This record gives sequence, C-alpha cells and structure tokens, in this order.
Amino acid sequence: AAGTLPAGVVPSPDTAVLKADIRPGDMVIMLSDGLLEPVRNDGTYTWVEEAIRSYDGGDPHALSRLLLSLAKEKCGGKVQDDMTVLCAAVLENKQIVA
Repeated sequence: AAGTLPAGVVPSPDTAVLKADIRPGDMVIMLSDGLLEPVRNDGTYTWVEEAIRSYDGGDPHALSRLLLSLAKEKCGGKVQDDMTVLCAAVLENKQIVA
C-alpha cells in the first residue's frame, strides 16, 4: 500500500492479512508502485487490469515480462522508480510456481 516501506526493509512490518480462495489455474500477482508510476498522474491503472484479464497463458514468468514491458512502454522507456512484478501460478498439486 502507498505510504509504507518496501517489503523486507523492516524486520516486523505492519501488515494486513487478506484471505482468498485460490484454485489451480489461478495466479497471485504482486506489483511494486514503480510499475504504476508511469500513469499515476491521471490516476488510472486500467492498463494493468486489462493486461492481466486478457492474458490467456499459464506462464507466470511470461506475464511478469509482459507487465514490465507494458510499464516501460507507458513511461517511454524512462523508468523513474524500481519496477517489480511477482507472479505465482497455483498448480493442481497445491504447489506454487513463481
């Protein structure tokens, strides 16, 4: 969330717990705020949601690369902040591939 330190900076961060029912075929996606920086001025991040919803592959690495590529394109190749994407796919045997 905005206004907090990056993950790993403090040993005991103030966190919020979110419970979700995830199933095989789902992906868990975490983005840093730097990925959203290129469009922060107009306040819309719809391109992220559209890219995720339209992605029809099951490869978390490919989705990560797609989101990073789109973000770099949105900022004209002039990255102002770190851009981090973590995508993890939920498999049939309840393992996660990231």
